[in-house]
Amino acid sequence: MKLFDTKFATKHLPTLQNLLGTKSKGGIKSSYAVSGSESATFTKDRSIIYRTSYNDTVNPTTYTQSEVNSLARYMVSNDALVTRLLNVTSIYSIGTGLIPNATTGNEEFDIKANEAFDNWGSSVFCDASNHQNLWEMQHTITKELLLTGNVYIVLSKSKSGFPQIQLFAAESCKNSGKPDDKSIDGINYNESGVAISYVIDGNIIDAANVIHLVKGNDFVGAKKGKSAFYCCMNDIRDWKNLLEAEILSCKLHANVALQIARNSNDNAQGAFGEDLLGEQKAQKDIATPNPIAEKIYKGAVLYTDENEKINLLASERTSEGFVRTNEILLRKICMAVGCPYEFIYNSEKLSGTSVRLVLQDFAYYVRSYQDTLLEGMMQRLYAWVIASLIKDGKLPKQDNYWKVKFVRPMLPTVDAGRQNTSTVLLMQNGLLNLDTYYSQLGLNWKDEIKERVNEISYMKKLCEETGIDLNLLLTLQAGSSQIAKPETPQENL
Repeated sequence: MKLFDTKFATKHLPTLQNLLGTKSKGGIKSSYAVSGSESATFTKDRSIIYRTSYNDTVNPTTYTQSEVNSLARYMVSNDALVTRLLNVTSIYSIGTGLIPNATTGNEEFDIKANEAFDNWGSSVFCDASNHQNLWEMQHTITKELLLTGNVYIVLSKSKSGFPQIQLFAAESCKNSGKPDDKSIDGINYNESGVAISYVIDGNIIDAANVIHLVKGNDFVGAKKGKSAFYCCMNDIRDWKNLLEAEILSCKLHANVALQIARNSNDNAQGAFGEDLLGEQKAQKDIATPNPIAEKIYKGAVLYTDENEKINLLASERTSEGFVRTNEILLRKICMAVGCPYEFIYNSEKLSGTSVRLVLQDFAYYVRSYQDTLLEGMMQRLYAWVIASLIKDGKLPKQDNYWKVKFVRPMLPTVDAGRQNTSTVLLMQNGLLNLDTYYSQLGLNWKDEIKERVNEISYMKKLCEETGIDLNLLLTLQAGSSQIAKPETPQENL
């Protein structure tokens, strides 16, 4: 008999379906073989890998895109680990906001542009729905990218001409199902494969007015991103189910307080209603439970027959084995997302060197989301807003108005003291500029220098009024151990 004998397969089809998975909508195959989304579709047959059918290869289904997004949103609402991953990514990627700093070279224009964009971004009116300001929307976008891999930002203007943006979730962009809708999964392309319009909530919007942020498009030719949880859905469910089962077991064992066995003359059935001594006994009245025992022991009191025995099931699996299994699942989830497990869940076993490695890994993880927002959204959004304000006469004309740098939030570190010392040495030797230094702190270097100049100016004025030496208020210079007292005319002779 050949390995893939058609007659054999037809004759033993029910048996094969039992072994290899049930019949799905697409035909005789495993339900999670569709588009190869095994890791996202829940099934008890996870140990078997099914080959994607020819039909799925030629006409891929939308199961993965729609269902995985739904499952990911469910996990956010019902799983603390997923919520933690979203919050950590958002907090450290955005902080107080990815703030632009104009770099046209025209100091006067830069100041006005920074102030104008900050006023626009800090107002909820920059959101067409008037719900969030720009910095809050940056947090929402980061979470949505992690969750679904796609965010659609539509550029629009109010009736008065005020520039506004509106966020749309991944599920909003899809084929409307109308006969004249020729879009591919909600996107219309030209002959070169470039997106020319998007179908968002049934409306066709020109691509020039849409910013499509994508994360997780790991394949050549992928037009959309995918959820960071795509390949660990079942691991999240397994971890959740494992904890629930363990908690249920603990509750069951903790709830049983006492077992009272009756004598043979007691008129009662067993704890589970079994008649162990015959019909004659079962017809007698059931004896009154012991109120004193129930008052003393707050848990469940089980009344059993003298021949009945209660055996609560106890697992022979060790606590260490449970903890280890739990850790393996958590590590798999974090690896799939790309965030270090030790940063999210358990860092107590790390040494100094390991902590630095984990923080460096986490820094790369955070930077990837920052880069997606800055290069995919903020550069274009900043240029669009500033151009709109120039067109409306609210800003003066400037040739290179689009030139900008962004201030990122400070990343976590365990070497604050060591880094501060090395930073001072680098700056003293001219190997580190002020822009780089203040950007690491999440600050605008021009604003900080202006503030410092104002402080020194105020201190100088106050010292002149009081007769106090200005050096006593200034920072110690490199190499000096203390501030020298001002010399008197007699000491100079």
